[in-house]
Amino acid sequence: MFLFIAAATGLLIYNGMTKPHYSRADDTIVEEFKEWHVKNGRQRDALNAFKGAYWSIVVAIYLLVSFIFRIWSFSWILFIMAGAVENIIKGIFALRR
Repeated sequence: MFLFIAAATGLLIYNGMTKPHYSRADDTIVEEFKEWHVKNGRQRDALNAFKGAYWSIVVAIYLLVSFIFRIWSFSWILFIMAGAVENIIKGIFALRR
């Protein structure tokens, strides 16, 4: 599993480094919109990649804790806490922007 995560992270980094940046052709509203769209698309892709890895790790922790301690009736609370942590992280990044 960790090999797959490492390979996916490497592909994301390689893709981000090799993708050309958008440059404006002239000073029009259409060009500003295109630049904004490209910028937000990259942020959206990065956020989706983070969320995919995050929730995979949460499920792995859930299964690990549930099998080891046999607390299936209580361990589902981990998903509620993970959702709250995800929203806190998204809020922090939104404030930084």
